[in-house]
Amino acid sequence: MRSEGYSAPSRALVKTKTPGVYKRGGRYVVLYRDPNGRQRKRSAATMAEARAVQADLRSAVARGTYRAQSNVTFAEYAATWIESYGGRTSRGIEAHTRADYRKRLDMDAIPFFGRIKLAAIEPRT
Repeated sequence: MRSEGYSAPSRALVKTKTPGVYKRGGRYVVLYRDPNGRQRKRSAATMAEARAVQADLRSAVARGTYRAQSNVTFAEYAATWIESYGGRTSRGIEAHTRADYRKRLDMDAIPFFGRIKLAAIEPRT
């Protein structure tokens, strides 16, 4: 039973002076629309960071370079990829090649990249 005067933390978005930027708890939330018109959210630690995120997102959508972030990790993607990869030629991929790819993923790539979100991996990584 809750004591008098106790209230659970609010998950509601609170308006700020910047349109499209809201505060929730100790963080800021940027609301924006993707190229398909669907409303999306991104969070930021500070108001300055939220404004920068908002500017980046708006310009990416306007330029046509916007890419939706996925929550899929490298390990999750690798597990499905190895089963569905058909090779790059009309002959496809042989079983021993797939087994070698799986071994390399399990020994090297997944221990290194495993928990990183796929969207966060860049060529320099």
